[in-house]
Amino acid sequence: MYGAYGELAADLFHDVFSLDTTPRKHLAAVARTALGRSGIGLKAVLSDGWAGVRAL
Repeated sequence: MYGAYGELAADLFHDVFSLDTTPRKHLAAVARTALGRSGIGLKAVLSDGWAGVRAL
């Protein structure tokens, strides 16, 4: 869990905060792209997120 989600977060933050000369994309599009590259399914992310909320 820590490896896969850590890489997903790092990839997402790199794409959001990188300072290059390309025009910015919407955050939802960047997140969708990072999720697709990570190999983690959307269902797994939502399930783990819901389990985290329930644990609070």
